Amino acid sequence: MSKMLKNGSKGEAVTALQKQLVTLGYAIKVDGDFGAGTEKAVLSLQGSFGYDTDGIVGPGTQGLIDAQIGYGWNATAPDAYEKAQKAQGKTVAAPVDKTAAAGKDAAPAKAAPAADKTAAAKTPDKGAAPAPPRQEVSPAATCQPPRGRPHAMHAPSPSPGARRVSPPGAPPGTALDARANRSYPRRVSLPDPERTRRHIGLGLYIIGMLLGFLQLIIWFVGLPVLAGQGAILAYMCMGAVLAFPAGVMYLTFPRLLDRYDPEPWYALLGCLFWGGIAACGFSVTINSLVGEGVANVYGAEAGEIVGAVICAPIVEEFWKGLAVFGMFYFLKREFDGIVDGIIYASFVALGFAAVENVLYYGRAAADGGLAGMGANFVLRGILFPWGHPVYTSMTGIGFGLAREGRHKAIRVLGPLVGYGLAVMLHAMWNGGATFAGMSEEGGAIFCFSILIWFAFVTAFIGMIIALVRRRGRILRAHLLDEVALGNITTTELDIVTSAFGLLNFRMKYGSQGAEFIRAIARLSLSKWHTTRAQSQNTHTVSMDFILPLRVKIAKGRQALAQRGYR
Repeated sequence: MSKMLKNGSKGEAVTALQKQLVTLGYAIKVDGDFGAGTEKAVLSLQGSFGYDTDGIVGPGTQGLIDAQIGYGWNATAPDAYEKAQKAQGKTVAAPVDKTAAAGKDAAPAKAAPAADKTAAAKTPDKGAAPAPPRQEVSPAATCQPPRGRPHAMHAPSPSPGARRVSPPGAPPGTALDARANRSYPRRVSLPDPERTRRHIGLGLYIIGMLLGFLQLIIWFVGLPVLAGQGAILAYMCMGAVLAFPAGVMYLTFPRLLDRYDPEPWYALLGCLFWGGIAACGFSVTINSLVGEGVANVYGAEAGEIVGAVICAPIVEEFWKGLAVFGMFYFLKREFDGIVDGIIYASFVALGFAAVENVLYYGRAAADGGLAGMGANFVLRGILFPWGHPVYTSMTGIGFGLAREGRHKAIRVLGPLVGYGLAVMLHAMWNGGATFAGMSEEGGAIFCFSILIWFAFVTAFIGMIIALVRRRGRILRAHLLDEVALGNITTTELDIVTSAFGLLNFRMKYGSQGAEFIRAIARLSLSKWHTTRAQSQNTHTVSMDFILPLRVKIAKGRQALAQRGYR
């Protein structure tokens, strides 16, 4: 929120605020007018959590509202007051609330009473983030599940000997020492509501891989041997020596994009192998049959045009995009938005390109010897290695928009438009190369295609940089209240949102340190998805991850403390 909202304010920002207060259980009118009732609800919320009760909504109070929506707190719940007091490290019996609603819209009858300003922890709401609580905060106390939706695990309350939480920016070690007396379960289990769906996806993946592998064997081993062209296998082995090492090197680029919240290795490898085996296998079968069928009816030139410019883009982008859809649908908790869509699309496309290059290099060596293979390697492996990743990234962006989209139209049209763009770009490139080889003006056509291609790639890289920076801002925005509550430190916040913080932390503390930082990033993204879902009055499984992730972070910090982390 960029400005203060108070009694008398009007507009869309007030409407959004009122919707959030309704989500928290306050029975007020949503009319875009900050009246007495809206002010009374804000005062009640501020008093419940020990904030300065001034009725003004600035960054501090807005952060509190966003946080409590993410935690599922509700003012009408019987234990709302008790939970709010626990968030401040207090244990107070809930008094009877005799506050009556006033103004044109009213606060809920069961809302927690406002705390005395002389006794409340003063948290000015004048542009600063909310101050941290003065006492130790239990992860379970500040992250309660919605009524009727209990979490699988609740963190224990602080032990009697627990010390106070140091505010953000305090000397190293104080915040960690405050958690030293707390005990946690040996293993923190995250919710797994989509386990059945994931198992179905794994079964379909295995079937697709087996069928794709079988088709590759038939087309590139069985048929050449039966036709007496077994020598082509030796040339393809030579092509593999060039294609696979280059492909591994190209994988470093999407991995750099994935630095904030790295995707799991099994998902990335699954995309890579799907592109190289399943997508290649099905594509070569369909492209070959269509191309040969058209050539038999309309001639070789027509077969080449239809196969390369029409059939190949449609078929190849479909089978590559199917892997992105699989990540989006079957591994939804590992698919957070546009950046993840680009990363998964890049991996499946690089796997496809590597195997395709083996075939191209092998054919070039069979026709033109080592010189032909070398020229093909320079063209496909050095000058234009990012063709397939750029095409399929359009599909990834489409599914990313569907994951982030708040409107049904975006969720439905995003993947379709993305796939359409992928096919169009693929067809433009294949068309330029195909028609250049058939026309007397082929050189001019090819040069024009290259210019357009480099302009598009430059714009695409700029867009990726902007999206990655946006991901960093999202992480920071949804972790500021965690710092204020003492659940993470300002140093940890900077590590999570820095370009190479995860890499440096992994180098210092190994895989245990990397898992700790990834848990913090996952907490931020879970809160982001929850806030977006709450604004649309819909449910998201991300809400169920917030509490266990907070416990996992606290447990991870304890384990790292044994290795000298302060």
